[in-house]
Amino acid sequence: MRPRIAGERGFTLIEVLLVSTLFLVVLTATTTAVTSFERLNRDDNRLNEQVGKARVGIDRGSRQLRNLANLPGVNVPAIARAGDYDLIFRTSDPTKRWVRMCIEEGRPDGRTFLWSHSASTATLTAGMTGPCSGTTPGWTSRDAFVQNLTNKAGGRSTPVPVFAYTCVRSAPLAPCPATSENADLGRIQSVGMDVLLDDDLLRKPVEARVSSAVFLRNQNEPPTAAFTATALPTPRQFILNGSASSDPEGRTLRYLWFLGPVPVGFQCDQPVPANVRQGITVNYTFATIPAEIELVVCDPGDGESRSKSLVPTPVPTPVPTP
Repeated sequence: MRPRIAGERGFTLIEVLLVSTLFLVVLTATTTAVTSFERLNRDDNRLNEQVGKARVGIDRGSRQLRNLANLPGVNVPAIARAGDYDLIFRTSDPTKRWVRMCIEEGRPDGRTFLWSHSASTATLTAGMTGPCSGTTPGWTSRDAFVQNLTNKAGGRSTPVPVFAYTCVRSAPLAPCPATSENADLGRIQSVGMDVLLDDDLLRKPVEARVSSAVFLRNQNEPPTAAFTATALPTPRQFILNGSASSDPEGRTLRYLWFLGPVPVGFQCDQPVPANVRQGITVNYTFATIPAEIELVVCDPGDGESRSKSLVPTPVPTPVPTP
């Protein structure tokens, strides 16, 4: 009977404790993995939602920018401010609404927002161009379409601009534009948008990047006016030739020849006075010389350039040497 009794003795206390301890270790590891997976999945979903909203906002801004064009006869360009983190422009839709995309910093909660403001108004007020926030006065609608922006947060030694620009060839090469309020704003040819977003830089997932770029296909750079005057055998008769004028986009120009100064306030979209000659070359007989002639060249977008000179151009008298 001894072998039978020895085979039924069961587990010792030490064996039971060892198995229980191993079970707890495996259970803890499994629970930790599941909890970590659920947290990462929750963070991924939250970040994906932020990316989706940012993509919708950037796509909306891209559509508004794509048909941007400087309006003829309007002194304010279609783009009123072009900064690394602040862009103000006027859309080309029938309402000609103003749109501002800018970042708000220094919030009490420590978060950084990228706001989109819009207003159907003819002019920008000083308040509308003030500090960027969700309460900036003068705007009829606003949307924080990017939250937890990290382009300038997270201890970056080199902040990443939200907006980047390229200009036409005749504009300064770098930077583009040279300042946020100057003539180069009308020469911006494309706008790039680049946002980095994450609600916690110390935890996974890593920050997400949403980018887009828009070529401003309707932006129009002014042409360049230049002409020559060639004397003919007939007294006071000259051939005026404007073929030296050029257009950056290579489009067909109109040539308007004014005897004397151009009337104050004249624009290319206005009717041409009856006494103004038109054409790339003009055969003109002056009543007296020298006479002032001014050439105005207009492109199809009513961009203009002017060049004036005395005909014939006075030749400096050589200074006799002593």
